[in-house]
Amino acid sequence: MKNVLLMTTLMAALAATGCAGTKWRVSGKCQSGRGCEVEGSIEGVIKSSAKTLVARVYESAETFDAASFSLDTGGSTLSVPSSGLVTINLVDTVSGATVTSATVPWRRNGTSIVLADPDSVNRWALAHGGSADSLTYKLHPFPAPSSYGELQVTSMYEGVANSSVTIVNTGSGGSCRYTRCHAQ
Repeated sequence: MKNVLLMTTLMAALAATGCAGTKWRVSGKCQSGRGCEVEGSIEGVIKSSAKTLVARVYESAETFDAASFSLDTGGSTLSVPSSGLVTINLVDTVSGATVTSATVPWRRNGTSIVLADPDSVNRWALAHGGSADSLTYKLHPFPAPSSYGELQVTSMYEGVANSSVTIVNTGSGGSCRYTRCHAQ
């Protein structure tokens, strides 16, 4: 059966946490033979200034903490594996350049996808982030069944929902679309 790609991108502004003014996006797709992919971006996670990233981290409570980020998959009828890899890019939005990139492991904790070692991700970002003020992430593909199912993904930070998408794998070549947006 042919799996159908359905991609929905939702953005919301986060106002309830220390990352006020941050823009969140999550999207995904499921394709026959290629599996399911989830990706997103978080813009404005690092306060921009002429100072180095390390100096800004020590001065600002508005710095992104990898331990507080998760992707909730509760309500999904497609299964998510217990672990996988995610590529994270730290981006300078003024120049559009990727400052640094790393591929790190993630694990499933209940219905949430979390970084396996968020402290090492924080250390990496501090050491190599330079002028980066945003990040993008892309989970490496994981298997998709050949039958109908939904993968519901909500980007969470400090327990607050910021952006969500429902990726529908019809398994029959048809298409349908569901979306949810959480605007704080």
